[in-house]
Amino acid sequence: MEAPTYVTLALLTLGYAVTVVVSLIEPVSLPYDLDRCITQHILQSNTSHTPPHLAEAFCVKKFILHNPNLRVKVNFTTDETDYIQSLFKQVEADAGVDTDKGRFRRQTGGWRRHRREIRSAPYLEWQQYVRAVTRLKRVQSGTNGRSRYDTLAAIHTAAVDEVHFGPSFCPWHRLYLILVETALRVPIPYWDPTIDGAMDDPTQSVVWTNKYFGNGNGPVVVGPFRHYYTPTGPLSRDIGSDGLLFSKENIQRLFRFRFNRDIFEPASLGDQMSTLEGQHNMVHFWIGGHMNEFEYAAYDPVFWNYHAYVDYVWENFRRLQVRRGVNPEMDIVRSWQQDADSFAVGLQGLRIREGYSGRIAGMVTYESMPKCPECGNSADMFCRRDVCVATSGSYRRNRISFPRRVFNRGSFRNLFRRLRGKRSLISQFNGVKDTSIELTDLAFVPVKVIRNRKEDITNYTSLNTTIETTQVVSQECIRHPETLHNNIIYAESDGLNYKGKYKDSAYVNQSAIIYIGAQKPTNDTSKVFITAYDRCGRICVPNCLVKDSQPPIYKTCTGAIRITSQNPVMYVSFPYDSELQQQANTAIPPIEFHCTF
Repeated sequence: MEAPTYVTLALLTLGYAVTVVVSLIEPVSLPYDLDRCITQHILQSNTSHTPPHLAEAFCVKKFILHNPNLRVKVNFTTDETDYIQSLFKQVEADAGVDTDKGRFRRQTGGWRRHRREIRSAPYLEWQQYVRAVTRLKRVQSGTNGRSRYDTLAAIHTAAVDEVHFGPSFCPWHRLYLILVETALRVPIPYWDPTIDGAMDDPTQSVVWTNKYFGNGNGPVVVGPFRHYYTPTGPLSRDIGSDGLLFSKENIQRLFRFRFNRDIFEPASLGDQMSTLEGQHNMVHFWIGGHMNEFEYAAYDPVFWNYHAYVDYVWENFRRLQVRRGVNPEMDIVRSWQQDADSFAVGLQGLRIREGYSGRIAGMVTYESMPKCPECGNSADMFCRRDVCVATSGSYRRNRISFPRRVFNRGSFRNLFRRLRGKRSLISQFNGVKDTSIELTDLAFVPVKVIRNRKEDITNYTSLNTTIETTQVVSQECIRHPETLHNNIIYAESDGLNYKGKYKDSAYVNQSAIIYIGAQKPTNDTSKVFITAYDRCGRICVPNCLVKDSQPPIYKTCTGAIRITSQNPVMYVSFPYDSELQQQANTAIPPIEFHCTF
């Protein structure tokens, strides 16, 4: 083994020195629960409709949310608690819910919400909704500096581990939408992602322009929600680099069932496309950025419009139940982990079972999703082969007048960098307080990606297509086979003993080095799970360097590694200077990924 090489470069613009340290990082085993989940889901990939990487991502998300050491704690001030309670008093007036006793009383009459697709005419309704969101973002709800909008978003942060991956998902989020809508005092229009999914390239949809949600890549700097600040830094997105959008075909797969237990987690048995929450997760992955961090997803206003659509899908399923002789109010899924009789976390006084009730459902009416030939009488949709398709947009078109921008500065930041055209996001949290992320806080691990492309793969016409025996591909790649060979490989890291994620990509013809950020170890070790995959959801096989092997030998591993604070270690403190990167590239990567597709 060669002696460690040290290269120091003074970065005058950043004000500190950078050191490259080259030696060894060790592979470790995955935590039992995570390993078991991945094994179960990947083994099911032969018969499921879920691409392997998305099955992996599902397991990682579940592990993080259910790990008490990685949970984000939220403390509400008295002012914030009083504000939330005042909203529930209004819910009580609207729906006749006795929030003190967690049950319904006689209906007193009240406001009824009518939700429509965001692009449906008249466009004035979308503008009214934007003004309402902006107002909540502007007004503080307490002495801690949080806006009323951020207080409502923090409820999701507090409840996230108890209302996902189980039967509480649909009823809790229904109640949550009612609460937020009560604060807005305007209906939440739903965003139907199947309209965008019908495009050749959904990332070019008009919804990702300043007319609707603003830009979809990097910090949000255009549109009505530009420059929104979150507890982990500026609001950000990374659309289209991962995940899947809802499709009408997959929704019909849900509608073939009769009972909630069939479409609620954990009924999927490895196939995320067979449950409503599983399909919902894929859109969070697809939007990326803060939406891909469930704890902070509600800080992106897209969250509300998207979840209104998920609730609309569930309501359509409930209507089908009525036709099939099933009472949706009584079809309550019971679980010892997510008890329907328990109080809904963050939703003071209401129980989960209230989310199944007809009284709550009756507070909302949905306008049917846009259909051909009218497509909502909107200039932002058109009819193609009897399906409404979103129009393309750009940041320069559709300039309209919005309320003044809101930029709530906070004491917490995260690192979001756009380097060499790539998007990378890492968030780090410590107990109840988010810590600032600086470049010096990160260890950049060189990951080598090797691609052995198989030119003879031509059979990708079926939804159950398998590539290299078990590699199910996404529907988007089935519709657009050229995506199978676009040579873009994504690599990302997820902390196993710290809260953090980092993602980057590279064009890989034969091989390439991708530097993946992780928490730099101090007194303790950093344990990281690294994955590599393509846009179709096919995974690359990890191989870890065998300790003290000469010449270097790699052995198949889980992709989990341990970074220690003791010498020797192997990481780069700042890899994006060309001279420094050239010297670092001579190092032996601690992990390789072999992509045999």
